[in-house]
Amino acid sequence: MTFILAAKSFREHGLNLFTWQARGLLMASLVLGLYMLGQRNFGWDWIHGFQARIGEHRFAYGVYRASGLMGHPLSLAYNCMLLALVTFAQGLWMFRSQRRQSWTWLLISAVNLGLIALTGSRYPLVLTVALMVLGILIQTRLANLQNILGLGLLAFVIISGLFLFDPVMMGRVQELMDPRLPWEERFDRWIFWKVHLQIFMDQPWLGTGLANYDRLLLDYYDQAGYTHIERKYTAHNILLQTLADSGIVGSLALLVIFAVLFRAAFRTLKDFRHQGFLLIALGTLFGGLLQNTLRDSEYLYALWTSMGLCCGCLIAGGVPDESNGRSHLQDHQSGEDLADRHAHERRSHAGVDSDQG
Repeated sequence: MTFILAAKSFREHGLNLFTWQARGLLMASLVLGLYMLGQRNFGWDWIHGFQARIGEHRFAYGVYRASGLMGHPLSLAYNCMLLALVTFAQGLWMFRSQRRQSWTWLLISAVNLGLIALTGSRYPLVLTVALMVLGILIQTRLANLQNILGLGLLAFVIISGLFLFDPVMMGRVQELMDPRLPWEERFDRWIFWKVHLQIFMDQPWLGTGLANYDRLLLDYYDQAGYTHIERKYTAHNILLQTLADSGIVGSLALLVIFAVLFRAAFRTLKDFRHQGFLLIALGTLFGGLLQNTLRDSEYLYALWTSMGLCCGCLIAGGVPDESNGRSHLQDHQSGEDLADRHAHERRSHAGVDSDQG
């Protein structure tokens, strides 16, 4: 709501929201990146005091997994994913009409992609790059196989570069591919999924109930023969988690949330050619396959903030209020249309009939 009100105020006074907002986000991302580099190499944990250090459980392959100002590296990675996707969509949207400012938004996205790499989180990094490639395909309407393969190769090079120059990423990939270790040790989420699928199969309609979930979870781990493992965690999959503790009935609410989010995404893409909501929706859906993102208050805060930022950018970029009686399609569809309209106005002021050649 704050982003929307700010966007309306700046638009009414003829000021440029993008200038201060984009530069502020870029500066904040860069400062956070510098702090995370210190965390990574020296274990800084200034939230708990300048002498505090990150726990040894975060130390692997000669460096620490950075978590910024947050509690866990994975939470920060998913939050940076949202900001990277929204700013990437905004940069693409402005690229044809306001190219200079668009580079600021794209740079914010690139910096946040680097922040994900500093957390040592593999899946959010790959997912973010994949959705960026999808965004380019949608924006440029590239339908031929050659261009799709070219962008796929570019994504592979970016991801490979981030992995090859990062000891944490390389070490974690080598663990995942090590044939000497059992699959369940290499990918422990497989255990979490099996246990929660069994919970759902036993109680499909209403699940365990939120009040009984913690107590019954340990029993199911024991029944499945995983008494010895230390990490008896939640599902790390928002779909399985909801099915297990709320059943089919409770899962309908989750489906409604995704339905509303994707409806807003496709409407925004169709009417304004802006991919912000679509990339947010896809990131939330696919991110939820390996993490309980919608049960994480930090992620929910970032999700609402990113949606507000997206709405604010659309309003500041020319989307009119519904109360003015004009169709938003008549006023604005994309940054490219905005440039065309301004060119038309300049020709009109010069006394040139735009309908003539």
